[in-house]
Amino acid sequence: MPLKDKKAAQQKAQQVIEKLKVMKLKEAAKKVEEAIAECGIQNEVIFTGNVPGSDIPYLYNGPEIVVFASLGIVWVMFPKVTSLYSKNEEHGHYLLYALVVISLVAGAIVSAYFLIPKFIVSTLFGVKYLPVAPYMGAFGVAMLLLSLSYALANYYLAIQETKYIYILTVAVVMQVVMISLFHSSIAQIVLVMNIVMSLMLIGLVLYYFVVILPQPTAKKA
Repeated sequence: MPLKDKKAAQQKAQQVIEKLKVMKLKEAAKKVEEAIAECGIQNEVIFTGNVPGSDIPYLYNGPEIVVFASLGIVWVMFPKVTSLYSKNEEHGHYLLYALVVISLVAGAIVSAYFLIPKFIVSTLFGVKYLPVAPYMGAFGVAMLLLSLSYALANYYLAIQETKYIYILTVAVVMQVVMISLFHSSIAQIVLVMNIVMSLMLIGLVLYYFVVILPQPTAKKA
């Protein structure tokens, strides 16, 4: 495309962007298509489209493997910690082991989601669901954060600490509110989930240092 035509297209695009700020999503999309056609750059622009609603379950099912891989680790930790706590013996090292193993196992799975998402989606669900592939890695990170939070929550439950439930409640309310406000795309929803899961994990870790560590030695690492 000649330089003059490119400048004209850029000016037209800027005008469209200003108008998009006050438009609804469908109206904005139509306006963009019209502007592209008017500028004569249809062959240089590709519309990837949205992820169909029917594909969303596959977006959830794939990264949930991260959570399932962590469940066994937590189930082993819980009775061990409960037993040691009842005997007034140290038990925090089991929490450390669980967090390390979950990070390694789930981290490896999440890395695969980032490196070969298309291969994973096509192998597990079929090529029909490839539109969800770009979101697998980010959603996997959210599931990793959830797995670590799940381990911490079960540790607190094993030592009869229940006030952490307030942290979980705040996280749930925050996620519901944020998704209700920011849900224009799958990417936006996944971003919200990562933000909420990160804050929840931070809150649970702070709970350990603020509430658990100051207690007698028998109740901490």
